[in-house]
Amino acid sequence: MKVFAHYDQFGNIHAMFSVEAREGASAMIVPPRGQFVAEVETKGLGLKGDDSDAKKLAQIAKDYIVPTPFPVLTLSKREKKSKK
Repeated sequence: MKVFAHYDQFGNIHAMFSVEAREGASAMIVPPRGQFVAEVETKGLGLKGDDSDAKKLAQIAKDYIVPTPFPVLTLSKREKKSKK
């Protein structure tokens, strides 16, 4: 299970949702204008991976903020495609 949060530039969480997918797969709901989306580290949040998580995620969104609202990205140089 992966958990994602929609948050604003101040770190306020507007929505949280979970996605159950096979390893390597991912899915996201596009956030509204002015919000960002990121995967949440779930260790220590008490999520069980069942239907009870919906209420728990709503409570987490009320009780927590994203302390570093702008993620830092690492860029990688593109590999040159070889001509065949």
